[in-house]
Amino acid sequence: MDKKIIIIDDVYTQEEIENNEASIINDAKWEYNAVSNEDAYGAESTIFFISNKVNSLLQQKIISDFLLSAYIQHSISMPKDKQSEDRVYLNGQTYGLDGQWHMDIDSPNYYTLLYMVNTGDVSNIGDFQYINPSNKDVEETIPFKSGRFVLFPSDWKHRGLGPTVKNKMRVTLAYKTLKFK
Repeated sequence: MDKKIIIIDDVYTQEEIENNEASIINDAKWEYNAVSNEDAYGAESTIFFISNKVNSLLQQKIISDFLLSAYIQHSISMPKDKQSEDRVYLNGQTYGLDGQWHMDIDSPNYYTLLYMVNTGDVSNIGDFQYINPSNKDVEETIPFKSGRFVLFPSDWKHRGLGPTVKNKMRVTLAYKTLKFK
């Protein structure tokens, strides 16, 4: 598979997206993971939450639904190796907490699948940014959209931007070890 970003929207109805969000957020075992040293928005609380305890049946359903849609829309076949359960993370970012630039796996042929969980007004929830190695001087942005899937090479630098409004948490579900031929 050529190294590129693939975005797939409208896999789920609005009702299904809302049910996914409720199940993901309510079933998660949230833990503190990191605190940002950057305080770009004067944030009082910049806690980064993480959970790798998400309902496994829902995880399997979400990834299967994505792979079917990716096959139909982009002729992407099943991954050579599926993710292991310990490489699935639910990330939560609070007001003003922009993630740091990082790679998930510094190895070719691996991909990360990001599922954007939040519903409702997501206009200020925090977008996704990445740097394509073919043009390292440009940070590209993908807007946050409820139920959106973003598949990207795991060795590309990327980050999630935190919400720019208080009392919201940006929630994404990330599958970090999809390997394609």
